[in-house]
Amino acid sequence: MQHQNSLDAFKILLGLELEDMIDVSADIQKTIVEVDLEKAIDHGLENRMELRQMDIELQRAMHDLIVAGAENEFKASLNLSFGLTGTNPQFPGIYDSPNTDRLIALTLDIPLFDWGQKKHHLAATRAQIETVKLSADEELKNIKMEIREAYRNLMNQKRQIEIAEKSIKNAELTYAINLERYRNGDLSSKDLQFYQLQLSQQKLSLVQALINNKLALLDLKIRTLWDFEANRSILDEIKDVSEQED
Repeated sequence: MQHQNSLDAFKILLGLELEDMIDVSADIQKTIVEVDLEKAIDHGLENRMELRQMDIELQRAMHDLIVAGAENEFKASLNLSFGLTGTNPQFPGIYDSPNTDRLIALTLDIPLFDWGQKKHHLAATRAQIETVKLSADEELKNIKMEIREAYRNLMNQKRQIEIAEKSIKNAELTYAINLERYRNGDLSSKDLQFYQLQLSQQKLSLVQALINNKLALLDLKIRTLWDFEANRSILDEIKDVSEQED
């Protein structure tokens, strides 16, 4: 029942109809992947969209500063034109008796007093730039922290697998000893069942540790945008899939 319910939820996630027939197989074999933490952090910082968005906001704030600095400046413009102007009231002969049209115009825009508008606008824009810089720095630190936490979690899951494997060996030896005692009549079947259940629990613990290791590896893959099993960037994988679809 839980399996069927999970399949229905997975169909909704994929955008499929609930009546579609699908099946999911899980690979829980032991796969220990070596991860270079420095490389993981560098790739994550280079490709995470949060930092790109912060960079765009910073560039926009710098542009606003330039615009604010150009407010109420002294401006001068000189316009010169020379041409012919037709004066005939009849359109077909409009240029039969043309007049020469000459125009020279000099326009000056001299700011006298803006009540401190430009000064305050510049101060507000500079404050906005500093805010964006601080936000970008905090975002960078958060991304580093997330990747380091994901890396430590992956290393911890690796140790949990090693502990589970050793626990299985110990449980197997204990079960073998008590099985021999049962065969010799020194142990009841109920007591033997206890050691058998203990061995089964240790095997289930190993399966759970392997699943947790897969999830930790996936979490690190999402945070760094790097596939450590295939040793390639996720962006390259997406590009290849897009080219195949085209």
